[in-house]
Amino acid sequence: MHHHITTEQIDYLPGHPGAVQQMLDVYNSRLEALIRAYPEQWIWQHRRWRRRPEIDYKHQPQLLRSTSQYLDWLHAKTQQRYSVLA
Repeated sequence: MHHHITTEQIDYLPGHPGAVQQMLDVYNSRLEALIRAYPEQWIWQHRRWRRRPEIDYKHQPQLLRSTSQYLDWLHAKTQQRYSVLA
């Protein structure tokens, strides 16, 4: 088994009010690009990504999406996002 590790520097201005948001935006866009390039290496079933902070899942467990429901929703959102950009 082989592993390939890629690192890239994120340039920012220390002390700038928008530095943290800029770094997060760059990090997230790079992570998204990697996930799109190698989706088979991403753990899509991680329940954390299916939860919404405003819902109490302990009292409403039926609102937690199943893996297939979540993947369908994610696919629809992705298609919607990229159809707007086209």
